[in-house]
Amino acid sequence: MIYQNYYYLTYKLNTSSLLWIIDESIYKDDLFDKIFDIESKEEVYYIIQKKYPKIFIDSKLSTKFKRFMKFKINNKCKIIYNTG
Repeated sequence: MIYQNYYYLTYKLNTSSLLWIIDESIYKDDLFDKIFDIESKEEVYYIIQKKYPKIFIDSKLSTKFKRFMKFKINNKCKIIYNTG
């Protein structure tokens, strides 16, 4: 089975432990470009990498993305960038 990286752009308020998905992509640079210049004292943005089977990613890309869903980080996730 072939696995591929998939990336989530998430944010959390400093007063909360909840991560919210605001975008996702197979290209981390697209997500990085969206938050490169952001400086905030109220929130932190994260780019999180997770590996999925390629067939799962293909089906995910063909469905409509739902923004502002909660993201549950686990040991299969890797934070690759944050604005904090």
